Amino acid sequence: MTDSSRGLISASAWMALGTVVSRLTGFIRAALILVVLGTALNADIFTGANTVPNALYILVAGGVFNVVLVPQLIRTMRNDADGGEAYANRVVTLGLLVLAVATVLLILLVPALMHLAFNGRIYTPKLAGQRESAETLMRLCMPQVFFYGAFVLLGQILNARERFGPMMWAPISNNVVSCAVLGMYVVLFGTSNSGAGFTHGQELLLGLGSTAGIAVQALILVPYLRAAGFTFRPRFDFRGVGLSHTLKLGLWTLFFIIVNQIAFFVVQRIATGSTVDAALDGGEPAGSTVYQFAFLISQVPHGVITVSVVTAAIPLLSRLAADHQWPAMRNEVAGSLRIVLVAIAPIAVTIACLGMSLGTLMNSLAGLPEDSNAIGHTIMAFAPAMVFFTVHYLMLRGFYASEDTRTPFFIQVVLSVVNIGLAVALSSFVDTGLV
Repeated sequence: MTDSSRGLISASAWMALGTVVSRLTGFIRAALILVVLGTALNADIFTGANTVPNALYILVAGGVFNVVLVPQLIRTMRNDADGGEAYANRVVTLGLLVLAVATVLLILLVPALMHLAFNGRIYTPKLAGQRESAETLMRLCMPQVFFYGAFVLLGQILNARERFGPMMWAPISNNVVSCAVLGMYVVLFGTSNSGAGFTHGQELLLGLGSTAGIAVQALILVPYLRAAGFTFRPRFDFRGVGLSHTLKLGLWTLFFIIVNQIAFFVVQRIATGSTVDAALDGGEPAGSTVYQFAFLISQVPHGVITVSVVTAAIPLLSRLAADHQWPAMRNEVAGSLRIVLVAIAPIAVTIACLGMSLGTLMNSLAGLPEDSNAIGHTIMAFAPAMVFFTVHYLMLRGFYASEDTRTPFFIQVVLSVVNIGLAVALSSFVDTGLV
């Protein structure tokens, strides 16, 4: 085993431990949502309002922050006389300004965003109260865009300095806050599986509590940045210092994100359509909350194994690409792929086999009808995708490390067209309880 492989496994193991705890607490949070809010329209209203800000953050700045910054930060750390300190401060300053302006605009645009996130039938007079709850919750959750961006922006600076642990461990704080909020909700309001909308007090607790969790997650990284030798000093001299190159690389990534988020909102509308139809016409709801819960289960192995390995590998891949050592880079990508697939493939098979059992377990914990198999079926459907998503994720990072953001865009166009086409076609053949 090479020294780089040993270092990769060591760094990945530490991140994996943090990710295990993070995903475990995230799973507990998702399970609590099912127990506290059920799977009816109320659950989808909260899930949609709390999920859309993350999708919009990715659309606003996530592509640049997530996939372009680390190679650029490493390049300036290697080439600039100050070790990239001034460049990093300019990036943070500009990033926080963009996030602040975008967050304000998105709060103002919540009524329009509602049309993207929710099925059109929520605008029927019978669901006026539910629609008002959804708009209020989305406004209260929208500041998460700023804090998501700050978290990833600061985390990428730590990753470029090969301090991987904090970004993997910090989300635990968000999950703990979210679980505490749901616990307070039970104490104050009890549990239900309702589609009647929320009271003003319930909206404030769920919305502000969810946003507070993301804020805590971002603030936790600040002392780790200082320990890594980085002190933020705002810099507004953006011209002529290389930021234009970073933004040009981010342009194709922005196109990538737009295509990806179109697919997200289409699936979101289809999923919420199930619970809206159930609220209007009766029937067994199986919408966005069920989809998100099953997706979370499928992402636990990905987050623990794939993200840990790839995050540790990115700085090395970026250095090899910067030095044009293509054979060595190819070997590192292949080695990383072997490591993750050896672990992911058996887990995918196990989840496919145990999907219905997991669904039955969650049905019983949440007090849902015993004949509701929607969770189990959705978990099983996600299982094969775990393997393909792992390969896709790793290969994209290889392109990004070599500063190729154009090729991933065209790949994503194909994937999104297939995703949208199959989602629309297949959901049209099933009843409300299986959408």
